[in-house]
Amino acid sequence: MLSIGYLCLVLITIRIGEKLLQTIGAKKPMLWGTILSGTGVGLMALTMVTGTAYFILVFIGYSLFGMGLGMYATPSTDTAISSVPNEKAGVASGIYKMASSLGGALGVAISAAVYNGFSAGGNYTQGATFGLLTNILFCVLALGSILFIIPKEKQV
Repeated sequence: MLSIGYLCLVLITIRIGEKLLQTIGAKKPMLWGTILSGTGVGLMALTMVTGTAYFILVFIGYSLFGMGLGMYATPSTDTAISSVPNEKAGVASGIYKMASSLGGALGVAISAAVYNGFSAGGNYTQGATFGLLTNILFCVLALGSILFIIPKEKQV
């Protein structure tokens, strides 16, 4: 139940990301989406908070994560697909999806390795914090990629 905000906000903000793409281009919604997602993960990384307060942080964190992902998804996909000729759109879509899946799998594996490394002494709370903070590092890397690769002007 803590992740229901994620589901709802992904579905809502996918349309918002699409509208932002059409009005201001891809770069800003991708930046905002990454920042929102990173903020959500950051809230979930506060594992030292206990009880009901942590449940509230996780709910808000999942909601922000979903909002960020929804805002990021359409501009990101559109940017990857629209930059190739129409006859190569299927190939570009496949490469984008493969890279997305591979990145997700590597992210989970690296985060899990960090969690296991920090949890080895039995401090699972610390392991969870550092495992989640690893994902914030990934968000920072994504922000850098967006800033330097995605063009500033609106693409029509």
